[in-house]
Amino acid sequence: HVADVAHQIRTPITALAAQVDLAVAETDPDARRRRLDRIAGRVAELSRLTHQLLGHAMVLHRAEAKAHEPVDLREVAAEVVRLAVPEDLGRPLDLRLDVPEEPVRVAGDRVSLVEAVKNLVDNALRHGAPQRLAIRVAREADGAVLSVADDGPGIPPELTATATAPFAHGDGGGSGLGLAIVRDVVEAHGGRLDFDRSPNGDFRVALRFEAGDVPAAAAGQEGS
Repeated sequence: HVADVAHQIRTPITALAAQVDLAVAETDPDARRRRLDRIAGRVAELSRLTHQLLGHAMVLHRAEAKAHEPVDLREVAAEVVRLAVPEDLGRPLDLRLDVPEEPVRVAGDRVSLVEAVKNLVDNALRHGAPQRLAIRVAREADGAVLSVADDGPGIPPELTATATAPFAHGDGGGSGLGLAIVRDVVEAHGGRLDFDRSPNGDFRVALRFEAGDVPAAAAGQEGS
C-alpha cells in the first residue's frame, strides 16, 4: 500500500515538474497559455489526491481511536450537501435531499460518515457529470440507509466487485481512493455498501446499517 501511495504521488509531481520546465522555456504566448492550463489541471489533480490520501488515513485512524456515538444520518446528508456540492457547477443540476422528519440515528463516527458520503458525491459530480443528484436517508425494516444516486453512467456491473480497492480504477481524473474510503467507513460501522439502480434508473450507491446500529426507539418508528 505504501508503494502504491508513493507511485500515485510521484507520477503527478513528475509530470508537473516537466510541464513547468516546458512552460518556462516556451516563447509562444498561446502555447505557453496551453501549458499553463495543463499545469493548473495537474495541480488540481495533485491537490485532490493529497486530500484523499489524508482523508483515507484519517478514517482509518478514527476507526481505531474513536468510540461510536449516536449520529443522525439526516445531519450527515445535510452537511455533505453544504460541503461537497458547489454553488455553481457551470451546468444545471437537479439536487434533491430526501430525508424523513424524524431522526435516523446510527451508532457511529460523524466525521468519518461525512467523509465517506462526501467522496460519493464528489465521484458522482466529477466522473458522472450528472443532471440529477439525489441524497436520501431512510429507515428500513432491518436498519437504516443513506444513499447517493445520479443519472451518470455509474460503475459497470462487472467492475463493482473491485471498485472499492484502492487505486484499482484510478486514471487521469481521479485517484481511485474515493470508494476505498467509503468501504472502510462502512465496514468500521458494521454496515455494507451496495451498488444498484434506483426506480428511475439512476446509478445508486447505498450505505446500509443493520438494525443493531439503530436505537430501538428509532428502529420501531415508521419511515416517511
